[in-house]
Amino acid sequence: MSDTTTVREVPAEIGTNGNGHLNGNSGGYSPRLDSKTPSGPIADKWEKHKFDMKLVNPANKRKFKVIVVGTGLAGASAAATLAELGYQVEAFTFHDSPRRAHSIAAQGGINAAKNYQNDGDSVYRLFYDTIKGGDFRARESNVYRLATNSTSIIDQCVAQGVPFAREYGGYLDNRSFGGAQVSRTFYARGQTGQQLLLGAYQTMMRQVNRGAVKLFTRREMLDVV
Repeated sequence: MSDTTTVREVPAEIGTNGNGHLNGNSGGYSPRLDSKTPSGPIADKWEKHKFDMKLVNPANKRKFKVIVVGTGLAGASAAATLAELGYQVEAFTFHDSPRRAHSIAAQGGINAAKNYQNDGDSVYRLFYDTIKGGDFRARESNVYRLATNSTSIIDQCVAQGVPFAREYGGYLDNRSFGGAQVSRTFYARGQTGQQLLLGAYQTMMRQVNRGAVKLFTRREMLDVV
């Protein structure tokens, strides 16, 4: 996948100064992260990258096996989505049940640039607020992709049955959160993480019951062979 993060060892002649920063001393190493983001203008690179990728014939998808390590919010959603697309999926979790994942601890809500409040929100504004909120330390290309896909993520969560708070008219409610100047946070009272996790868990278990996902509990990954 293009957004997979690869960890490589720095050669021995490049050491660290004890604070995680590189120096010229020998005998040490520091992880060098490579997000493998595509090149090009930030607003177009991901769409162009997806267009240039080779498609998999639906009849051949069952020939591919995908291993998902972790069944929290991200892992369970990925396993369910890949199974729905037709791939063979094996999901591994350290816990006795995917419902024990730490994703349950999130409370505040989830941001998306849907602009339901008509207060000037946009993908670019969400992108900028996220970069600024992270003290300009985040990878801009990945954050822009996150902002672009945020609206689809909310739609997916609603389809999974996540009971987001709603207004009296039935529309999804929003609130301002984390210092943002617009109301873009979708929430489920004080248990947003729990509801999101349960929605992803139910979707994955439906694929487990179909036989499209094999779930392995109480397993710990030590290394990738």
